[in-house]
Amino acid sequence: MAVSQLPGVPSAVWTVKRNVCDEFDAYIVVSFNNATLVLSIGETVEEVSDSGFLDTTPPLAVSLIGDDSLMQIHPNGIRHIREDRRINEWRTPAKRTIVKVGSNRLTVVIALSGGELIYFEVDITGQLMEVEKHEMSGDVACLGIAPVLEGRQRSRFLAVGLYDNTIRVLSLDPDDCMQILSLPANACDQASLFQKLNGNGFACHCAPPSIHLMVPGWSWHVVKPILQLQSLSAWLARHWLS
Repeated sequence: MAVSQLPGVPSAVWTVKRNVCDEFDAYIVVSFNNATLVLSIGETVEEVSDSGFLDTTPPLAVSLIGDDSLMQIHPNGIRHIREDRRINEWRTPAKRTIVKVGSNRLTVVIALSGGELIYFEVDITGQLMEVEKHEMSGDVACLGIAPVLEGRQRSRFLAVGLYDNTIRVLSLDPDDCMQILSLPANACDQASLFQKLNGNGFACHCAPPSIHLMVPGWSWHVVKPILQLQSLSAWLARHWLS
């Protein structure tokens, strides 16, 4: 066990590997109000300055992306750190900031202030590429995206929570990427879908062309709806129209 004294009270902590095949994590990344602290994990745990992470801004998310790259998402952009130490930066438009993040090992969705969603995928060269955008009706409260299932290149669904206490389910398939999903045309399929959703603890109703889901217990005072959204998104990825 290693002990390292922190310079303040952290707002979030992540551990991350350098490569998907690594057995152990390589870094501990600590977020503060206006900075990022990176600690290397080895015989000892110590602060490092050559990891490629930007240390002058608080991260919203830190993860392995692709097989061998690191990603740091902060309010003003996405920092993609390649295995050979090349760094690619994606910057937010003027007067917009990133407020919410949903990601897995191959895909990233960010929500900007004002409600715009931007979807990224890792291409065959390992580069993080912007794929599609979608404008929501208001600011995004939280995002949920399932892990990529074995044999697939991407997740099938994105769950987006809004401050009106509803969730929109968006497709991530290339044919209708970032489009709000409508209910199946067949009434039996609708009934089956409602039964599945309601049986898993979600209140569901139809307001065409959208599926509206009310998360139990989610109100203005709930501060962790993202946990419920991630669970919902993963459930949809496994069971949608199955």
